[in-house]
Amino acid sequence: MYSSDAPGRGLLKVSGILYIIYAGIQVIASFILLSHGFGGFAFLLIIDVVWHLILGIMGVKHCDSLMKSKTLRALAIIDLVLTIIAVFGALFGTGSTLVALAILAVSISFLVGAQKNITELAISMATPRRSYPARTAAQTYVTVPPPETNTLIRRGFMSLEDSQWDKADDFFEQVLNKNPENAKAYVGKLCAQLHLNREEDLLSHKSPIDSFSNYKRAMQFADEKYRATLENYAFTPEEQEKKEQARIQRDFEEKDPVYQSVLGRLDETRARKNPEQCKSLVSDLRALGRYQNAEQILRELGAVTAKDYCPLCNASHQADRATCSQCGITFVK
Repeated sequence: MYSSDAPGRGLLKVSGILYIIYAGIQVIASFILLSHGFGGFAFLLIIDVVWHLILGIMGVKHCDSLMKSKTLRALAIIDLVLTIIAVFGALFGTGSTLVALAILAVSISFLVGAQKNITELAISMATPRRSYPARTAAQTYVTVPPPETNTLIRRGFMSLEDSQWDKADDFFEQVLNKNPENAKAYVGKLCAQLHLNREEDLLSHKSPIDSFSNYKRAMQFADEKYRATLENYAFTPEEQEKKEQARIQRDFEEKDPVYQSVLGRLDETRARKNPEQCKSLVSDLRALGRYQNAEQILRELGAVTAKDYCPLCNASHQADRATCSQCGITFVK
């Protein structure tokens, strides 16, 4: 999860830049040592360069990533321990005390920045989802976007497919410059922000997205149909699975009593062949749709065994009819 409002962003970015500068200085020092024949010390410096270069790049790249904050904190703790050891070494004459203390300050800043982002992540995960009031009739309107806007939208999503995040964001920004209430453009910017190749990938995003400003804007300006789609994006895959299970349960609770009623009177209706009872049975089976084997039962009941008589209610009919005029069963020949 990325957030331009990540509280530790500044500390992580500055600390990362300082780490990269320090690594550059160490590269120069290692070449000097090599030129004077101190290969062993140069090797140790190269290890130090690689370590701090990794820290610096990670800090700058993921300074606004709340999901990467735990990884950054783990790296910061390791570096802090190593730096404290270096400080003690410097105090006993095996290095520069001033440099060691400077790196210690950077390491602490890096750790504090990562911890701030972790705290923000915990708050974001614990915050209840915001509900968005629907627009009033006066506020809801349909506008037909100009062809140029549609072209920019398409090019933006094509750039997302190619993982060109900055380019995609620029296309969507151009759309908003022309129409600041274009919900699709805000969704595109959100995808670019989260590094997602398609809008549909929002469904499988592991973290809640409803705290992002682009999502909030999209919800604000979306029409009723698109708003329902966006609300579904805000659920994690686990939450979507729970919703689907709930829907299946509701379907079962609504249809199962009818299904059990059909089964209970099926044999009696077939035996008595009363047209009204048969008509009621057929109507209930059709209302069930594909629930359980309702369609199969209808096919079996409509299987024609005599040329001029309904197989269910036994009413006489013309041979070319597709359904019974009395009970409504569809003939299966």
